[in-house]
Amino acid sequence: MGRWMEKDRNRAEDLPSSRACRRDISFLESEQKEGFFPKPSLHARPGWKVTAGGNVTLQCEKPSHVTESHMFALLKKGTSTPIQLQSAVGMETDFSLPSVTGSDTGAYSCVYYQPRAPFWASEPSDHLMISVTEGLAEFHLSDVKLGDAGEYTCEYRTGSPTRRSPPSDVLLLLVTGNFPKPSLKAHQSGEMTAGENVTLQCQLPRHVTEPHMFALLKKGTSTPIKLQGPVGMDTDFYLLSVTGSDTGAYSCVYYQPKAAFLASEPSDHLSIWVTDSPGATSTDYTTGNLIRLGLSALITVLMVAFLVEAWWSQRRSPSGSSN
Repeated sequence: MGRWMEKDRNRAEDLPSSRACRRDISFLESEQKEGFFPKPSLHARPGWKVTAGGNVTLQCEKPSHVTESHMFALLKKGTSTPIQLQSAVGMETDFSLPSVTGSDTGAYSCVYYQPRAPFWASEPSDHLMISVTEGLAEFHLSDVKLGDAGEYTCEYRTGSPTRRSPPSDVLLLLVTGNFPKPSLKAHQSGEMTAGENVTLQCQLPRHVTEPHMFALLKKGTSTPIKLQGPVGMDTDFYLLSVTGSDTGAYSCVYYQPKAAFLASEPSDHLSIWVTDSPGATSTDYTTGNLIRLGLSALITVLMVAFLVEAWWSQRRSPSGSSN
């Protein structure tokens, strides 16, 4: 164990009583290996992991056999001065970290020390890691059923007294499989050229007559690409000025826009392939050819320059001159 001493810069007793000063305190480990006071313990309430905006209380407690009066200091790894100073309440004290942010994440420890000369201090407690998360929470729905379909929102609570945030935007969760599947077809062929407009038509089965909303889905994307109301028994989804990123497998569903939000099975997948336009390919080839021709011309000029320089140097040298 190391011995820890309080280093008090600009101590009040070293200055005239008429002058006020700020006390800067740091704790330095002495070279002597036996500790003067045994280390305290440090605990977090409600826990070491907290959401941004929440409050954390760190409790520093002396060993049970240390009965004399001390001050407490809260330390943070990487910070040269104490975070907080606090007097004891019995054998312990509480350090409050209100409305924490990401900057409060770190490794904390505490010490207790004599508030007067010779200012002996304990060894620091073991480090306690505090992790502040930026308000992300995940809610898991397992074994999803048709009854889980609906509109979901979330909110958070913070502060004391507790304050509630406004609700988030509505997330509509559809559970497919309650109605027979629709059909999906493209007005153009399956292979499109970049820059073209593509129309995908989703059509209800003939025996389904009540009004529904339509959703266009793309494989690998968790949310619908588009939502659309019906025009009769079908609806058209427009993909304007398509690019290579629009290549993929599409399907569609129809669903009730109000509770119980029942949805159909997805249609069969329709694959869309988007290729580069011929003009762009031709331009790419032309540009490549021009670059290659330019490099060839440059190399030829450099070779001629080297040959001329060598010939000129040979003529000017004594061995190369005529008698």
